[in-house]
Amino acid sequence: MMKTRRWHKAQEYERSYWIKTAEKIVDGSTGQLGWYEWKFSEMEKRLLLHIPIERYNLLKILEIGCGPVGIVSYINRGSRYGLDPLEEFYKSNITLTKLRDPRVQYLVGTGEQIPFEEDFFDLVISDNVLDHVCNTNVVMEEIIRVLKTGGFLYLIVNLRTRSGTQFHKILSRLLIDKGHPQSFDVLSIRNLIGRFHLSIVSESISDYRDARLRDMRSLSIKDNIKGYTGLSEFLYHAVCQKF
Repeated sequence: MMKTRRWHKAQEYERSYWIKTAEKIVDGSTGQLGWYEWKFSEMEKRLLLHIPIERYNLLKILEIGCGPVGIVSYINRGSRYGLDPLEEFYKSNITLTKLRDPRVQYLVGTGEQIPFEEDFFDLVISDNVLDHVCNTNVVMEEIIRVLKTGGFLYLIVNLRTRSGTQFHKILSRLLIDKGHPQSFDVLSIRNLIGRFHLSIVSESISDYRDARLRDMRSLSIKDNIKGYTGLSEFLYHAVCQKF
C-alpha cells in the first residue's frame, strides 16, 4: 500500500508541474493545453464502437484526476463532472482553466473517495491517473461502486516493460521520480482490471520499441536516460465494461 506521505510528495510535484506549465503558457513557450481536445477525439472514436450515439448523448460522465481542464470539457453532451485533488489550486489560475466548459461541474476529491452514490455514472474516464494515485485497488473499488452495471471505464495509462517497471519502483521509492508513485506493465494493468468485475471490450498498446527509440533520439537528456535504461513509457488504452 502506498503511504499517504509519499502520495503528498507526488501532489507537490504535480502542483509544481502545473505552475511551470502556466508560466510557459503566459510567456508563449507552450500552447494552451490543446492536447485535451486530441485526447477527446481519440476517446470518442473508441467509445462509439460500443455505445450507441443516442445513449451517448444522455450519459452521466465522471473524469477522475481531470487536471485543470480534462477530456470531460470537450465531450459537449450528457451530464459531466470532473474530480481532482488539486481543484482548488486549478480554479485559482485562469491561465490553466480558461479552456474549461462552464457546464462541467468540477469538484475537489480523489479517486479513493469519489463523492457520489452507487451506480451513478454511465462512463468513468481515467486518463493518466492510476500511476499518480495513493492506492490503486481502492480507486478501482470506487470506480466500480459509482459505475452502473453495463457502464464503461475509459482507461489510459503509461506502461513500462516488466524490467522497466521494477526499476521504476526503486526510483519512485527513492523519490527520483516524485510524480509517479505507481508503475504498471501490460500484465499488471490487465490483472488489475480483471480483479474488479470489468471486461476489456477493446484495448490498444503502443509500441515500446518506438517509444524507446524516440527517447534515445530526443534532445532531452532526461528522455535519453529513459531510453538507454529501459524506462521508456508506452501508452495503454482500454474500454472496459462493468457486468
